Amino acid sequence: MTNTMSKLEEAKAKLEILKMEEEILKLEMDLVIDGNKLLRSRSYFGPDDGTTYQTMFHIDPDCVEFHTAYDGTRYREEIRFLDDNTRLRQTVGWNQETNEIELCGQYFEERIF
Repeated sequence: MTNTMSKLEEAKAKLEILKMEEEILKLEMDLVIDGNKLLRSRSYFGPDDGTTYQTMFHIDPDCVEFHTAYDGTRYREEIRFLDDNTRLRQTVGWNQETNEIELCGQYFEERIF
């Protein structure tokens, strides 16, 4: 009986996770560009709490730079468009309180049709 109960509890836990994932997929974010500011209808992790911002700068015709902050981290992200289907993304994230680097990466992204 104990084995059956643990399987039942496990099934309930999986069902709860599926329900949470379904709710996350329903979330939408509207975006408005106002000069170099990108205004969102909500933050990445839920309703707008006033701490999320993003600005955008054009470095040259093939490259754009974003400055973003949310959830205690500020980011500088540079995206270089190599062609219509390929881009190179570089991201650095700093802790807003300690100014320590939390994330640093460079990514190659290719659109697949």
